[in-house]
Amino acid sequence: KRAHAGLASEKTTLEQSHGSLRERVDRLEAALTEHSDKHTRGVEEAKSKIELVTSRLNTAEKQAVAVSDLQKEHDEHKIKTDTHHVSVRERVDYLERMMGDSVDRHAKEIEALKVSHSKVVTDAKAQHGKVAELVVLAKEATEVHHASVQERLAYLENLLK
Repeated sequence: KRAHAGLASEKTTLEQSHGSLRERVDRLEAALTEHSDKHTRGVEEAKSKIELVTSRLNTAEKQAVAVSDLQKEHDEHKIKTDTHHVSVRERVDYLERMMGDSVDRHAKEIEALKVSHSKVVTDAKAQHGKVAELVVLAKEATEVHHASVQERLAYLENLLK
């Protein structure tokens, strides 16, 4: 009986430990399942992100071609624009030289006209003095002539009386 009681006690201990072992295995399975589910979700999220990045990379590669074409067009346009600017710059320089030459020529002509005008004014003033003298002389001659007409008229009137 004792051996039987010892076996029963051992059986109870084993069952308890087996029960606790079963609980431990169940907990491990649950933890492993939870961890596996988390890992699966993480892998799915990573796949989703990789697909998104791949899609964006493909789009960027397509746009890189367009950007390259735009860069070429920009470079060609810049060359044309630079050439045009050089042409415009040369034309503006030419016009500025022409304007400068014209301004210088006009300034010389204006100065010559001022000198000529000054001479004409001086000559006119000198002539004015001579004309004034001639007017005075003509006035005196007219008065003398007028006086002699008066005298003649008076003589004639005397004769007729």
